[in-house]
Amino acid sequence: MIYQTIIRSFIMRTLNANEIQHVSGGWVANALGAAAGAYGAGYGYLAGGGKDPNRFLGAVALGGLTGAASPVNGIRSAAKTAAVSFGGSAATTAIGSPYF
Repeated sequence: MIYQTIIRSFIMRTLNANEIQHVSGGWVANALGAAAGAYGAGYGYLAGGGKDPNRFLGAVALGGLTGAASPVNGIRSAAKTAAVSFGGSAATTAIGSPYF
């Protein structure tokens, strides 16, 4: 009987909505994921040649929602977008340079 009590105390459980709100800093990852997802989606739309402001805002909103729902993917998307942008700019600058 004592072993069952010990085992139950070590079993993890899912937090309910009220407990999640009381966890400090739990929303920070979602906020960062939302910002990163919005940035990645907006930049991707513009880099792809998009020119419609309404579709741009739609891409930003959808990217923000997806980034908030999955913060790791949102932050990864923004990091990849920034890396590709930096690499593309560096390559274009190097090719246009008279020293290349």
